[in-house]
Amino acid sequence: EGRVLQWYGSELIRRTAGEKEALKLQPFVLSTCNRFKRLDHIRETPVPEVEVKEGQLPPVVFGDFLKVFGTSESRASYDGLATAFTVDCSPNILRFVRTAAHIVRPGGVWVNFGPLAYDTEHDEGHGHGVELSWEELRYAISHFFDVTEEKFVDSLQASNWESMMQIQYSCIYFRAVRNSTESTGIGAR
Repeated sequence: EGRVLQWYGSELIRRTAGEKEALKLQPFVLSTCNRFKRLDHIRETPVPEVEVKEGQLPPVVFGDFLKVFGTSESRASYDGLATAFTVDCSPNILRFVRTAAHIVRPGGVWVNFGPLAYDTEHDEGHGHGVELSWEELRYAISHFFDVTEEKFVDSLQASNWESMMQIQYSCIYFRAVRNSTESTGIGAR
């Protein structure tokens, strides 16, 4: 996910907000529709919810997953991969699965949470991305991982819980353990 504003927001919190409720954000200040009460949109949201000590958060890599991790140096370099609201953002979901398999060591774990909304803008010069069902995606994942847990969970995405309008997804949560099948074609350039 290469959205610059998301990067700035998360880095602001990661770098400056170690103390509980150090920042008071007003994320809904421009959302004046669908309010129950007159002042709903200007309420503060303190972050972080808990104290975050320096070095407590894992490193985060921002950028296009396929480009950042599709290198020979990334091969089998991680014990685990956590993805949230990410899988359906890739213009090439099958390459995403192969890249995940490329970077996770055999025996490592991939956990995911998110919808299969496929609502990103793809490069029209290369056509639309493939939009797989969970059944089809699970089949692709099972070539490189053993899916040990899966369930659907309803989730609100970036929603104002005090709004009259909500966006709810039925998200797939899965936990999968990397097998030893090679992920060919990734990092070969």
